[in-house]
Amino acid sequence: MVRALAGARDAGSVAEAIFRVEDELLAAECEQPGVSFARVLRDPKLPLIYDVNGLRDVRGRPDFDELLGALEKACGRGANRHLRLVAREPSTVAHLDSLLLPRGFGRQACIAMALGGRAPSLPIPKGLEIFLVDPDDARMIAAIAYSQDQVRREELWYSPEVSRQMDVLAMRQVQAGAEFLAAATSRGEVVGSLLLRVCDGIDIPSEPEASGRQRRPSRRALVNDMLPTRPGARSPLARSSRGGVGFIADVGTTPAYRRRGVASALVAAAAGLAEKRGCEIVGLTARRDGSPRRIYANLGFENVGESVDWLRIS
Repeated sequence: MVRALAGARDAGSVAEAIFRVEDELLAAECEQPGVSFARVLRDPKLPLIYDVNGLRDVRGRPDFDELLGALEKACGRGANRHLRLVAREPSTVAHLDSLLLPRGFGRQACIAMALGGRAPSLPIPKGLEIFLVDPDDARMIAAIAYSQDQVRREELWYSPEVSRQMDVLAMRQVQAGAEFLAAATSRGEVVGSLLLRVCDGIDIPSEPEASGRQRRPSRRALVNDMLPTRPGARSPLARSSRGGVGFIADVGTTPAYRRRGVASALVAAAAGLAEKRGCEIVGLTARRDGSPRRIYANLGFENVGESVDWLRIS
């Protein structure tokens, strides 16, 4: 039973909270032209990233011409390689299937997963440490970008420019309040990383925190013992979120370090950090048919909802 249900939330509301945090994380700094039936995201600075150039949370029964008009607002004419829509209402999903599948759109289901109990406590793989990353540590940020590029090279859509734009998007999300957790060797080689976004409650803020906020701890704030780097430094636990949502994204392990428990240890550490900050819901999203889903299930994450993506090369 998902822990959040004890707080009088059903699985649908838990899934909605997880999907909304994901939407807000992607929307950071995007243009958002208004339409009545969807959230339109447009980012001319990152034209190859279809997550931020498309329609999210489509609702109701828009006709195909209305969808094309909204997609033009998101993508322009011929500016993007892909047309992408996301919906999660079952009636809308059925409606969009009937419109889009005959017109050459591919379909992929994603699930929202929420931690069903206390955060698991896992040993950190031998020879590694897991820590929060100081966003001003340029060397460590570059090491994360390098490791994520190795992960992305296995995808069919990979190109160096797409990977570079994804790094820009990740840093934008950090500016909006997300944090990197990294797993690294004693030599500083990053072998895995993820993003954690902690939000207060279900009404997710869409603006970054004020520029005058206190600095986060440096990268040596180890999450296994939750100790700040230096005497008097602000603890990672100071960013409390009573009743909030902890959202985990962009989990990746470099090919040479797969099957060593790196991803599991990272996700467990992120879940533990979110729990210690008071999050009522700790969640993530995953492809329904992807292997990472089994890793998350083994850590205690449960399926609470589903969204569907439709994608077509423009």
